[in-house]
Amino acid sequence: MKRAVFLHLLFIALFLLLPACTRRVQNATSSVENNIQIGGFERTYLLHVPPTYDSSQPWPLVFVFHGGFGNADKTDELTGFSQLADEAGFIGFYPNARRDHWNDVRSTDPLYTDTDDVGFVSALIDALSETYNIDSRRVYAAGVSNGGIFSYRLACDLSDRLAAIGPVAGSLAENLASTCSPAQPISIIHIHGLADQLVRFEGGEVPGPYGGVVHPVLDTLALWVDWNGCTGSPQTSNLPDADPDDGTTVLVSTYTDCSDSTSITLYLIEGGGHTWPGGSDYDGSSANGNISRDFSATEAIWEFFKQHPKP
Repeated sequence: MKRAVFLHLLFIALFLLLPACTRRVQNATSSVENNIQIGGFERTYLLHVPPTYDSSQPWPLVFVFHGGFGNADKTDELTGFSQLADEAGFIGFYPNARRDHWNDVRSTDPLYTDTDDVGFVSALIDALSETYNIDSRRVYAAGVSNGGIFSYRLACDLSDRLAAIGPVAGSLAENLASTCSPAQPISIIHIHGLADQLVRFEGGEVPGPYGGVVHPVLDTLALWVDWNGCTGSPQTSNLPDADPDDGTTVLVSTYTDCSDSTSITLYLIEGGGHTWPGGSDYDGSSANGNISRDFSATEAIWEFFKQHPKP
């Protein structure tokens, strides 16, 4: 019944973090590329700590996960999270996946599933907390495409450590739809284009070498409506069409009456492609479809995150 209402309304030792090999990233004076040994593998990442960081108070931590065949640097450039981190006051962390792909369990091929990326993220939270004053109530995960799909896996497996997730152009892996069992309610802001031809809004097979199937977006959110104990109907509104030439319009729908002060929000982008709203082309190719200029996904995600710490 909740899904029907939703659908109806929508369509109306860890100090290894600071080894000597650290190098500064050009044009990002407070960002460093680095590596860490976790789970028997050397993993690399980009860490952005604002110049105003003050260890006397706890700071929010935002993980940003790249898409398949992406990397940390490109994702920082795509999203602009580091610039926003300096303005808003949070630490940005961009890990790199092994073999250029996060283990989001879409595939059962051991080549793609032999990496414990959930354990990797959990260990990173511990490691960062040893080095920085991280607010354990304000740890968040955003991601695009494969990174967005992976953020849903984290919501399933690390709901006790994450306060909210912000997937863009990525839904729950079909393999998790019947097995996901979050330990705690977790807030979700989901951003998706109706014209996304790679990770389709209606779910199904994802093209490319990793393949696999994703759950329909509405069905994915309906699962969390139930798991978060949301009641009532979602509040809906249309964003102003700030750029009439971008080929998109945006409908926002939000459940606010949920357990532990969580909420669930969907930005549904009519005409939007496999893109990051307000960002650059995802991989430099206009073939991914229209990029909405009616809002910034980065700003929307952070505004949502800062309103939803863990209780």
